[in-house]
Amino acid sequence: MKKLFLLLIVAIMALPVFSQRNTTEYRVNRIFSAACGEDELFFYEGDNTNPVCVKRISELYESYYIDSLFYNDLGQLIRKDCYESSNGYNYDLYVFTEYTYNDKGQKTKCDVYTNQYFIYHESTIYYHYDGNDRLSYMEVDYMEDDWGEKISFVYNGDDLVVEETYSSDYGDGYIVEESTKYSYDNGLLVKEEYFYVYEGEYLDEGYFIYEYDEHGNCISETEYYGGELDWKVEYTHNLDVSYSDVYYYIDAEEDYYVEPSHSNMITSRTEYVGDENELYVDCIYEYEYDEFLDIVETQVVASNIYPNPAKDILNVEAENIDLVELYDIYGRKLYSEEKSDNVRIDMNTFSDGIYFVKVYSEGISSVKKIVKE
Repeated sequence: MKKLFLLLIVAIMALPVFSQRNTTEYRVNRIFSAACGEDELFFYEGDNTNPVCVKRISELYESYYIDSLFYNDLGQLIRKDCYESSNGYNYDLYVFTEYTYNDKGQKTKCDVYTNQYFIYHESTIYYHYDGNDRLSYMEVDYMEDDWGEKISFVYNGDDLVVEETYSSDYGDGYIVEESTKYSYDNGLLVKEEYFYVYEGEYLDEGYFIYEYDEHGNCISETEYYGGELDWKVEYTHNLDVSYSDVYYYIDAEEDYYVEPSHSNMITSRTEYVGDENELYVDCIYEYEYDEFLDIVETQVVASNIYPNPAKDILNVEAENIDLVELYDIYGRKLYSEEKSDNVRIDMNTFSDGIYFVKVYSEGISSVKKIVKE
C-alpha cells in the first residue's frame, strides 16, 4: 500500500532473520515535527508492508489516536478500529469501520460504527465502478438521518481524474456542492487544481498550483483561496532512492484523492500558512524509514496464537519455544516466559487494547498483534 504519510517501528517489531535477500526497499515508519509536537508512527508485523497500527499524536491540540488495522489473506483491509485518548495513555474505542470487496478485489462498501455508550451503525459508504473498472461515484448513506452525500468522477483517455464533484443534502434545503477540476502536464503530472464550493447561498473558489523538478518530483504545492495566498507545502527528496521502492500507507477512506507525483523518496516536507498574501513556516516534518530487503525466502517462527481477540487466557503454541514476550503499544515489555512448547498468558491483568506477542525459537523470532477485549 502506498501514500505520502507514514511512520516509526518500535524495537519490539524488529524484522526476523531472512535466509535470502534481494533488492533494498523501504517502509516509511515515522513522520514528525519536533517543533510542532506532531508525530505519526506506524507499526508492522515482521516483513509485511501493510501496517497493523497507526499512532497519531498532536501535543499542541492534545489529541492522541491509534488505528488498529486488520487484513484478509489477500492483504485487503477488512476492519479499522479507531481509539482515542484524553491523556495519551488509556485509549478507548470510539469508532470502527468494516470493508467489503467484490470478486475483482474492488472495495464496494464501508460500514461505519460508533461506540458512544453503545455501538450503533452510523453510516455506509457505497463504491460504484464503470465498465472500465474505474471508480465512478461514491455514496454515503447516514442511517439515522436524512443526510446524503455523493462524490462522482470524470476521467480522461489516460484514466486520470479530470473532474470530481461532491454534493450533499443535509435536509431543510441546505445543500453543499463542490466541483474540482484537474489539469495535467506530460500526460501524468497534475499541475493545476481548481475548486468551487457552493454552501447555501455562498460561493467560494480557489486553486492549487503544483511544481515539479526535472526528475518528476513534486517540490511544491501552493493554494490560493478567495483570491489570496493561503497555504503551501514544499518537499525534499533522496534522489538515490526510487519512489517505487518505498511502501506508503493509504487510508482506505482517502484512497480516491488525486495526489501530486513523486519519483524519489520523500525526506521532508515544509508547510507554510498564508497571511495577507505572505507565507510563514508552520511546521517542518521529517521522514524516517525502515530499511528492509525484498524477501525471496523467509524464516519465521511458525506459531499459533489464540484466541484473538483475547478475553481471559492467551495461548501461544510453537515448536521449541525459547522465549515469549508481551509488549504494549508503547513498546513496554509486560510479560516474558521461557518454555519449550506452550505458553498461557493471563490477560485478565491487562487493560483492553492492543498488544504485541514476540516469539523466539532457535535463533529467529516473529511478532503478532493481538487485541485484549
